[in-house]
Amino acid sequence: MTTYTSACLGLFPGSAECTDAFAWALEQLPDGSTLRLEPGEYRFHAASAGLGDYSLSNSDILDQRRLSVLLRGRHDVTLDGCGARLVFHGQTMPFTLDGCSGVTLKNFTIDWDIPLTAEGVVEASCDSCVDISIDPELYPFHLEEDTLVFDGGDWHEPVWQWGNTEFDTRTGQVAAGRGDTWPRTTQQLLENGLVRFSGSFAGHRPQSGNVVVLRHGRREHAGIFVHNSENVCLENITMHANGGLGILAQFSRDLTFRRIRMEPDRAAGRLFAGGHDDGIHLSADSGLITVEECSFMGLMDDPLNLHGIAARLERVENRRTVIGRFVHPQSNGFDLWALPGHAIAVLDGQDMHSLGTVRTRAFTLLDRELFRLELEEELPAEAEAGASLENMSRTAALVCRRNRFGACRARGVLCCTPRPVLIEDNVFESAGAAILIPGDACTWYESGRCRDVTIRGNYFAPCCLRSEYLSGDAVISIHPELPAPRADRPCHTNITVEDNTFHTADGRVLYALCTSGLRFCGNRILRSYALPAQRENSPLVTTQHCTGVAVSRNVLVGDVVGGELFKKEYPDETD
Repeated sequence: MTTYTSACLGLFPGSAECTDAFAWALEQLPDGSTLRLEPGEYRFHAASAGLGDYSLSNSDILDQRRLSVLLRGRHDVTLDGCGARLVFHGQTMPFTLDGCSGVTLKNFTIDWDIPLTAEGVVEASCDSCVDISIDPELYPFHLEEDTLVFDGGDWHEPVWQWGNTEFDTRTGQVAAGRGDTWPRTTQQLLENGLVRFSGSFAGHRPQSGNVVVLRHGRREHAGIFVHNSENVCLENITMHANGGLGILAQFSRDLTFRRIRMEPDRAAGRLFAGGHDDGIHLSADSGLITVEECSFMGLMDDPLNLHGIAARLERVENRRTVIGRFVHPQSNGFDLWALPGHAIAVLDGQDMHSLGTVRTRAFTLLDRELFRLELEEELPAEAEAGASLENMSRTAALVCRRNRFGACRARGVLCCTPRPVLIEDNVFESAGAAILIPGDACTWYESGRCRDVTIRGNYFAPCCLRSEYLSGDAVISIHPELPAPRADRPCHTNITVEDNTFHTADGRVLYALCTSGLRFCGNRILRSYALPAQRENSPLVTTQHCTGVAVSRNVLVGDVVGGELFKKEYPDETD
């Protein structure tokens, strides 16, 4: 493999703008070679970025995305940043990989001059208002009537009315019980320079000295976007900010994420805000996904989320031709949702029971929401409008090991795939559930059923589950969204939770709904006194509509809170 330096291709650090020079250098780089950057700082402005028409999963809809660095159709190329710092200005997507194979990006930092998420320090609070100090050098802002607006030069964004998150400066964690409790507010600028947020804070007043992450802007651009690519490796990359999902990989296969760090740039004075939304978001991928030795801090959504893209069967034209609909308002317009020969599972929308599997003959996108699906076989006899469609050929196996899922707004890992999943030797410090196995093809239309999940050797810190986000039933929550769950039609099967350490102030270690073949064995549950118990009599393990459950060889250390170890809540369950 031939190695080129950025200097020999006319790309040097320190210039005020290097988007065009970066693009030219990459154009000169032949496939099968490496580009090594000269150490230093490289700056990219949104106004200089190219434009691309991409539908991004779980992101706001845009006609055009700004693309600062685009690799399209490249093979066996490595970009080695050699410790370089890449600083972005405005709303743009730093990296886009489209139709690539064998590409490696490594050894650099991504940051913004003005981050796309702000924060401030609580100076005073009462039941009706909170006064916050915001550094105008770090986060320029102004007031428009009664609304706080952040300024980024070419963008101006009002503060959100929800999702603003309080962090405890003593513990470094999301303040206990404060997840998603920020009320609707109006803002005013006080004479002393503080910003007053007026609203109903009774019962959840922010504490003086704590930091509130103030969200603004839409989810428009990922930090790194991997589309229709394979054998991609992202390694030793630090990301201090982004304008949406940190890393989004969709319709791709065989991906490796190693030593990715998403965290606030504390050297620049940012204390807790490390990202706008999810960390690594994986949609409709296939092959093997490996996430190892990564660290996530200060994200405003889930650090790791693996799922499919389900759709609704809208209309049956005939038994070999159907019209489908993308239902999620942030996930549509996907012309690669299915390819000829792909296996499509038809699911009952009430309990996700499989009605059968058919193969794709042809897929045609009709508009952003509707598509025509032509089939090799006839539709299953029970299938009718309202059923759900899941592309089983667009599902991936996951190995998630030796990562730290630190203090972030929501959960730790969300995962739903029928392929094998291993979650091993990780540390979880999530504000909500540490691990959520959802399953949903009728609400979010993101995923179907899990068939083989192993969760072992992990450490779950006392801060886990101190805020109850969506499906926050337990530290590990197996909670498919089912209108009509039935034990004789299990959604998930063969989930093993073994040899983990749970350090908890109360019960609710494991919750499972509509799951068969669940094993909770050989785990250690330690009592923590770092936080008060939230529910004194909660069972440590609760199941609903489950069959074939095994709970054995678990060790309780200390005065572990919990009315009982294991509770079955419905008579249709069996051991």
